[in-house]
Formats: sequence, C-alpha cells, structure tokens
Amino acid sequence: MFVDVIPDRFSGLLDSAYNYVVSYGYINFGVASPIKDRIPAVPSKVTVLEGRKRAGGSLYTKKMEGRNKVAATDLGWSVLTETYRDDGKHVDKDLDQKVEAAYNRLLDNACKLRQEMSQDVSLGAALKTSLECLGDNMNDEDMSLFNWHLANLEFANAGLLSNISLAFWDQDDPYDMGGDHGFLPGGNGRLDQLLTENVPITFEQTVHTIHHGSDGVQVVAGGVVFEGEMALSTVPLGVLKSGSIKFIPELPQRKLDAIKRLGYATVAGGPLLLALVAGEAAHKFEIMPPIDAVTKVLQILNGIYEPQGNEVPLPIQTVCTRWGSDPFSFGSYSNVAVGASGDDYEILTETVREGRLFFAGEATTGRYPATMHGVFLTGLRESAKMAHHASVRTLGLNVEKKPSKDAHSASSKAILRVTFNDAMRTEQHHSNKSHFQQLQFHFNHQQELHVYTLLSKKQALELWEVRGGDDMRQNFLTEKLGVKLVGRKGLGSSADSIIASIMAERGKRKPGSSSLTLKPGSEGKWVYTEEKRRQGDE
Repeated sequence: MFVDVIPDRFSGLLDSAYNYVVSYGYINFGVASPIKDRIPAVPSKVTVLEGRKRAGGSLYTKKMEGRNKVAATDLGWSVLTETYRDDGKHVDKDLDQKVEAAYNRLLDNACKLRQEMSQDVSLGAALKTSLECLGDNMNDEDMSLFNWHLANLEFANAGLLSNISLAFWDQDDPYDMGGDHGFLPGGNGRLDQLLTENVPITFEQTVHTIHHGSDGVQVVAGGVVFEGEMALSTVPLGVLKSGSIKFIPELPQRKLDAIKRLGYATVAGGPLLLALVAGEAAHKFEIMPPIDAVTKVLQILNGIYEPQGNEVPLPIQTVCTRWGSDPFSFGSYSNVAVGASGDDYEILTETVREGRLFFAGEATTGRYPATMHGVFLTGLRESAKMAHHASVRTLGLNVEKKPSKDAHSASSKAILRVTFNDAMRTEQHHSNKSHFQQLQFHFNHQQELHVYTLLSKKQALELWEVRGGDDMRQNFLTEKLGVKLVGRKGLGSSADSIIASIMAERGKRKPGSSSLTLKPGSEGKWVYTEEKRRQGDE
C-alpha cells in the first residue's frame, strides 16, 4: 500500500522501517507450511543446548494412550475451570453472582489501600483487612465460595497471596490481549514442532557455566565447551534463582537483585482431565505421592457425578506434574512478590557484556509475564537484538558504550514532583474525594503542597501520554501505576543520588535547555525531571 505512494528518495527509510518491524516480530509470518516453504533455506549459525530429552520447556504435550485410543494433552500451558460445592453440586447461580460481586468489591478496596501505604505489603494482607470489614455478613457457604475465588487468584498469580505484591500484582493488566482460552488440536506441542524444524538442537546438554567477555562467550555443558559470538539464556526464573548456572563474570548486581525479588510458583498443569492446584495445596501436592493425589481427585469427582447417577471409572493413565522440583524449571511461572515491581522484569531483559549475553523467557516481559505468547514474543525480541548486534559488529561499529559508574543505580529512575495549589479549593467534584479531603488540611496552612514519587523512565513516559487533565493523570498514577505520593523526606536516601545526578546534568546543559514538563491543569502542576540518560540509550 505504501510503496507506490512514497517518493523514491525515501526508499531506504522504508526498507529500514520494514526490516525493523519484521525482525522484531511486529509483522509475524507464522509457522504455517505454505509460508515456511517459501523462505529460502539459510545455513544456520545457531546451536541450541537443551537440558531435557525434548524441546519446549514448560510447553509440553504428552500423548495419553489406552484401550486403543490416543489423546494429546498439555501438561504445561493450559487452563480449564468450573465451580462446584464441596458436596459435588453446582454452586447456586444467585449465590455465585453475590459472592463474586463481594469478592470484586474487596479486591477494589484492597487496591485502593495501596494509595495509603508507605511501603509494599502483600495482596493477601490487604484482602484480609478488607474482608474483616464484612464481619458476620458471610456464612460458611459464602466463605467457601469466596475462598475459591482467592484460590483462583493464587493460581493466576502463581503463588501465595501472602507473598504477592499489593502494589504491583496487576501491573500487566493494561496489556491483556483478552479473548477466551483456546486449545490447539493435537496440543500446543505442534507449535514447538514447527518452530524447531531444521533447528540444530543438542539434547541432554545441561549447562552449568557461561563465560562472557568482550570478545565472545563460552557455554560449558558437562565436559563440552561451546564457543560463540553471543549467547541467549532462556532458562526459567526458577533456574536463575537456584544458581545452578554459574555466570563468569557474575551478572550485574541489579539483575541479581531482580532475580531475587521476583516470585516463582511451584506447580501448574495436569493430565487429560486437568486438575489445577494453587496456593498451599499446590505445595502439598508437589510432595504428595502420585497415587494419593489421584485418589484425592477421584474422591472429588465421585462427589460431583455419583449423586447424578454417573459412575466415575478409574483412570486408564495418570500423570502428576512436578514443575517445582524439575531441575530445568524449578517452578511454573513468575509473579511480582512483595518488594518487587514490574521494573524487575525489564531488568531481567537487559543485555549483559555489551551485546554478548541475552535473556528471554516469560520472566523477561513485564507486559506478558506467565504466558505462552509472552515467551514467544521475548524470543522474537531477543533474536532481533542479537541480529542487530551482529550486524553492527560486522560493520565495525560500537553498538553500546559502557555506562558511567552510577548508571546502574539511578539511570532508569526519575523523580516526579506534583504541586497542588490553592485552586484546588474550588474543586467540588474531585475524582478521588478521600485523597482531596486529606489534602485540605495542608491548604489551610500553605498556598502550595509539593509531593513526590520515584518513577521508572517507562512509567514516566506512560504518564506523559495520559490525556484528560490532572484528574486523569492522578488516577493513572495511583490506580494504574500503584505509586504513592509522599513528602520529600519520604523518598528516602535512594533519591539523593538521582538528585545529585540531575544537578550535575543541569550544570552541563547549554543555556535554554529545559526539563520535560507535563501540561499544567487547573488543579496542579506536574513536572517530570528526567535523570541523566545512560550513554547508548535509544
């Protein structure tokens, strides 16, 4: 459509733009045979080391056989749910709607609490506080159904609610792709088969050491050393946490800290008739003998179907997953634990050693963590980055300059100052009445109130895009980003280095340069002051 209308002098720019969106997967041609057959075969310079006897990792489709029948089931990325009472009967629809509405209200109230918290607490603690406000309004049957919702929330977040961050548990919600769950005929393993076609994979190669330097990488698996220009690590977060792979030299401290902060669940998946277990029960099932686990599931099924006159036959074949103890996963998928944030996903994404060591996987995407499509997109992302670095090296260019000594500690952060002035007194319909009332006291004693928060560069740019005035910006800041506005002293010592860097950078600027200022509204002035950029940032 564009080729015929764009002047010839811009053809180079058009080619560059097209190559960019293709290499990063924004134009995705898929893996269908009619498309793949048209792609010229190119000798591969890639070697894939796989510790298992199969490819795919948590994408695992297993054939279940018995009585001359074969069925494919996904033991990893797959979901199926329905709600029953303990006695096997369906939950009353009116009761279901009532409890679900109460659950959603409590979840909303818990999320509002984070605006008032000076430090991160668990989502479980916030829900417990909100639940106590209900008092005796819920009977045993209500609570049983309410606990199902909590268990489902633990399943969705791959961890105990007592360990999940209140401030950031839903940080990926704005990027939800929506749509219903779907099942591929033959299982998700068909995707893996197509993606790995003609890819040289060396199986049962357990990597234990990765040497990375300015001249290349060495990956050691057993007694074999594989040398290359670059290496891409796609091991799960659980493996990085376990320390079973040694990086020489050690990974940057900020990446090690992010690995430590992010949470990781231990169980997911199940056999052809899926039994999904979450929370404390998941930890118990992880160490429970398989026969006991199957017996417990059959007891539940009998409670559901026997009252209806249906006999529950013994299973032909059973499989109990053990993702938590699997040495190649040590868990199912990541979550934002208390003390962590969405920024930690981005830190895990960062390239190490000037484009020599790369990282992909669900724990390296803040937008689509804990998803199969997230895994796939990170693979496209890192492949494009590696191709870019390889091309630049071929041209003899320096793709990435070393950051300054203080870059790792402060380069990705910015300070946001919000000034509330006397004009707020005339605002009678503020969107956040409780917050407005809290501010009234300050306006009785001074004309302006300055409050602050620390933002990542990504968060600051997202805030910059918000339209609709200061109310919308304040709502986005507190509701979507989950940050709290505090006094200057409330920022703590972490802000001191950023301020010092800002002052130093201002001293270097030419006359007439200015900060990036958000458009003022009637209620207050929003000023975003960016900290000194790391050299080489795009």
